[in-house]
Amino acid sequence: MSRPLKLQIVEQARALIADESHWCRGHLAQDVSGVAVSPTSANAVKRCGLGAVIAAAYQLTHDFDAAHDLAHSCQPTAGDLGSSKNLDFQAAWHHFQLVRLLG
Repeated sequence: MSRPLKLQIVEQARALIADESHWCRGHLAQDVSGVAVSPTSANAVKRCGLGAVIAAAYQLTHDFDAAHDLAHSCQPTAGDLGSSKNLDFQAAWHHFQLVRLLG
């Protein structure tokens, strides 16, 4: 029996940002110059937690829209994030959740 798709996505996402040098805050993804890029871009070298989930979902589905839908279904709800609008907090939360899930 194959592993559930969401589990595969989270495992791949965690691998993308397991090395802290591949993790960013404030943007879904960045290139080598620190410029914001799409998390599905071949130029992306750093991603936040959500960006890693989007990239992983895209790598598995090869469908941009499905990747975004799947990524959002894997992430914590707004209630889990509290009322904070702080992007650094949210990026740290996503990274923490991925590491906690498979750490």
